Amino acid sequence: MKEFLEDRGSYSRICFLCLLGYLFSAPFSISISQIFIFSGILLWFISFNRELKVPNLSFPCWLPVLMFVVFTLISAFTSEKPFESTMSARDITQFLIFYFTINIVNDEKEIPFLLNVLIFSTSIVCFFVLISIFLDPVNLGSRKSGFFSIYMTLGGFLVIVISLTITYLISEISKGCRLWIFLGLILMLVAVLATLSRNAWVGIFISSTIILFVTRNRTYIITFVGMLLLFLFISPNSVIKRVKSIGNFNDPTMIERTIMWKSGIKMMFTKPLTGFGPGLVKENYYKNIYLDPKLSYITDSDGIKVNVLPNGVKIKKYRGHLHNNFLHLSVERGLPAVISWFLIWILFFFKAIRNYNHNKGSPILTFSAVAGIASISGFISSGMFEYNFGDSEVSMLMFFSLSLPFLCHKKHKKIKN
Repeated sequence: MKEFLEDRGSYSRICFLCLLGYLFSAPFSISISQIFIFSGILLWFISFNRELKVPNLSFPCWLPVLMFVVFTLISAFTSEKPFESTMSARDITQFLIFYFTINIVNDEKEIPFLLNVLIFSTSIVCFFVLISIFLDPVNLGSRKSGFFSIYMTLGGFLVIVISLTITYLISEISKGCRLWIFLGLILMLVAVLATLSRNAWVGIFISSTIILFVTRNRTYIITFVGMLLLFLFISPNSVIKRVKSIGNFNDPTMIERTIMWKSGIKMMFTKPLTGFGPGLVKENYYKNIYLDPKLSYITDSDGIKVNVLPNGVKIKKYRGHLHNNFLHLSVERGLPAVISWFLIWILFFFKAIRNYNHNKGSPILTFSAVAGIASISGFISSGMFEYNFGDSEVSMLMFFSLSLPFLCHKKHKKIKN
């Protein structure tokens, strides 16, 4: 690590250590990881025009990001509860992680070093998950969450880390450390199965398919298919049942989620321009809940009609989120905000693919671009069935992954020219 600190100024050195501390602590503690990353960002700001020349900094995708931030703040200020909504809108500060990482990583050799730290710390957490599986077998009442507060957060976090790990494992830059990376990947796959989070499985499947498509690595294809079959063969019944329920529209949880999405669409058209305001979905959901005419319903003590599922469970009338990033953001912040959100991803993939093609002379930067594309694809895919942007642990790591295709790109471009 000494070589990564020698040619840096005092501020830059501490900022890099803060990024390193964030990646190591991210799987363990949200509080500690936030202290590390936002302390680094604060020092980065202080270093402006001291060690760093602002015009030399890189801010890709800045226009749609700025639009999203502005529309989010407009939504918060015009909501029924401006103060509470503005406080809930603080997730927009996480975009700084994206720009901080891009401008703090100075050398392409630092990229695999940083990922080694993240993979190592995540593997430790997943080892503890493995132990907990033996002590308390996996079922719907005992879904594993590692050191996170809930299993969905662990699943969303692992979507990103597994995507990065798979890309790293099959790249030529992992020679010499493939064994421990592979063992770490096995632990992560066991852990993500133990969450029973179907959205996470979908995200990993999509990101893995993209890696296959881009790299066309035959060894990986055979290994991927073999491991998939093996895990399905040795998985307990609780996992197999969850796998079979994917795409089953008669599954009670799928029926409930469909009602939730229809309620969200109803809310979206109620306030299409500014939304209800960040953090105010729960307070307004019950007023707009969709009543499915095909299902029986009851009227609760508050006079609200809610459906009853085929298994006899009453639909919840309060929902903090809508299990879909695009729909949730539409309801919270309005259509202009979600259009900006959509434009961020379009521009990201366009620039990431362009950088991938430009950086083919560098194995590390080629890997970095593929890793970013794959992990973000997994995040977006799983976010179609879960509001993973609402999990700070997941969204913070997502913004780190978002930076990968842009790391050292300017420097490599100058050398190439």
